[in-house]
Amino acid sequence: MKLKKILGITGVAIASVALLAACSSKSSKEASKSSGAKETINFATVGTTAPFSYEENGELTGYDVEVAKAVFKDSDKYEVKFQKTEWSSVFTGDDSAKY
Repeated sequence: MKLKKILGITGVAIASVALLAACSSKSSKEASKSSGAKETINFATVGTTAPFSYEENGELTGYDVEVAKAVFKDSDKYEVKFQKTEWSSVFTGDDSAKY
C-alpha cells in the first residue's frame, strides 16, 4: 500500500513538472508568429509520380501538390513551398528537419 502511494505521488509530480515545462517559455516559432512572419511548410516530392506530383510547364502540380495548396490557401500563419528531390533523400531530409 505504501509503495502505491509513493508511486502515485511520484507520477503526479512528474506530470506536473512536464506540464510546467511545456508552458514555460515561447519557442522561436511562437516568436516569429507574433512578429507577423509566416512559417514556411516545406513539402518534399519526387515530382515524377503522376498523377500525384509531376511537373507541368516548369511548375509542380498533381493531386498531392494541389491538396497541400488548398489546405493552406487561406492561412495567415503558413506559407507552402515544394522541393523536388530524389526519393532516397525524402526520409533523411525529413529526419534532419529539412522538409
